[in-house]
Amino acid sequence: MSLTTISDAIKTTKKFKLSRKLIVRILLLLFVPLVIAGSSVGYKYYKADNFLKQCEKSYSSREYLLASHTCEKSVTYWFRQDIKDKGVKAMILYRSHSNYLVGLDAYSNQQWENVIKFLTKVDTADADYADAVEKLASAKKELAEKNSSKKVAGAEDNTNSNGSSIVYVPAQTSKKSTTPAKISTSTQNKINALEDKLKKLSKTTTPSPPDNPTLSLSNSQISAVVQIICLNKDFTDYMPKLGSGTIYSSKGYIYTNRHVIEQQDGSVAFTFCAIAVTDDIAKPPVFKYFAQLDSYSSSTDVADLSIWWDIDGNDLPSSKVFPSISIGSSSSMSPGDPVWVAGYPDYGGNTWTLTEGIISGWVGGILKTDAQISYGNSGGAALNKNKQLIGIPTWVGSGGGGSLGYIITIDEVTSLTDWIYLY
Repeated sequence: MSLTTISDAIKTTKKFKLSRKLIVRILLLLFVPLVIAGSSVGYKYYKADNFLKQCEKSYSSREYLLASHTCEKSVTYWFRQDIKDKGVKAMILYRSHSNYLVGLDAYSNQQWENVIKFLTKVDTADADYADAVEKLASAKKELAEKNSSKKVAGAEDNTNSNGSSIVYVPAQTSKKSTTPAKISTSTQNKINALEDKLKKLSKTTTPSPPDNPTLSLSNSQISAVVQIICLNKDFTDYMPKLGSGTIYSSKGYIYTNRHVIEQQDGSVAFTFCAIAVTDDIAKPPVFKYFAQLDSYSSSTDVADLSIWWDIDGNDLPSSKVFPSISIGSSSSMSPGDPVWVAGYPDYGGNTWTLTEGIISGWVGGILKTDAQISYGNSGGAALNKNKQLIGIPTWVGSGGGGSLGYIITIDEVTSLTDWIYLY
């Protein structure tokens, strides 16, 4: 092969490479706009479809103002005459609702000319049309009776066979006003209330989220949640268990858990318990009283004590009044309701502690809660938002990285009939 032939072949190859690059560039120049155009069309279709769904949903649920806006936005992206008509109709119906409400205002105030002016603009497709016609007829009759000539603009006078005057409501025409009425603030509020009502009627009702009140306890109520430690049955030493209790009567009666007052072998014997109350919630409680174990339930983890002496064993005066927590009702507590647990948990630094949560459910007569409960809280107070005792925190169930506390309901405690008395 000669050098000339090789040279020609190289030139031909270079030309082919240049031509290929040129073709690729042309294709890219064509492809990119197509991608952009396709994306734009896809985006417009997506937006139009979203607005179309909102338009249809709002219109069917009689949220006419929202329907009008969303229908118009859908048409802006993707023209459809039927949707455009629906948007226009929605606005007419919205104005019709406004006129209806203004007409009702005028009707209640016996402003008959305004009643006629606005109620004649209520569209026949409006759900309130029949009521508007009834009110309109009534208004025309009232005005006709007040008018000595019996002539009312827009009404016809006819005399029947017995000579009495009849005033008819003129037939509705297809011509509607496109000028919105001037609406007062009170009327606009009524319109808003009507729209809210229509929304609720058109949708499945869902439970309202629970309120989130705060719990501000008085010093007296704080002092009513006490710490308890009991003597062994020989009265020679204190048992190692520390628990909590709640004074529920000004006479010094205390509810706590049975396991707080149980002996180390699990039995229950008549004993005395030292009662500590707080003077300063930032410091450990101070033991001030002695209480005797009066009774316990044979079926439920509940015990009842009563305070009789000061910590030195001296009798307290019969007139002594103790701070107490009032007893509420647990039957009204539902999942989602707020609940607070007060006591002396072991993780609380041996100081008075309040934890907050919600009612998570029921297990028989036991309430479940996500409020923190731990050893030491047992026998304390479960409180509702009214600061009432609605149960006794008793135990905790853990698993899967979480835990739930269990509360014996106060309704169950007050209805117990299996108390075993120890004196």
